[in-house]
Amino acid sequence: MVGTFYARPEPGADPYVRVGSRIGVGQTLCIIEAMKIMNPLDAEIAGTIREIAVEDAPPVEFGQVLFRVDPNGCSGVQLQVGHHGDCQAWRR
Repeated sequence: MVGTFYARPEPGADPYVRVGSRIGVGQTLCIIEAMKIMNPLDAEIAGTIREIAVEDAPPVEFGQVLFRVDPNGCSGVQLQVGHHGDCQAWRR
């Protein structure tokens, strides 16, 4: 297990992103808690969130798809949990 996925900054708050949200490079998409440290995962690409592949607050694993993003007319990109909880973009 890499950590726990949190879609929102605190219970009851709005999620960082929703399906259909336009995102920019550097925008926080979620938080992964690992070893009691909250690690924000920031977008490495700009585009539109097409899918959020996990529910709020489950454990996530290395390589697990978290988001699918449409980067303005390309074929699509998946954002996955990477090494040490980093967010990595993988083109389909």
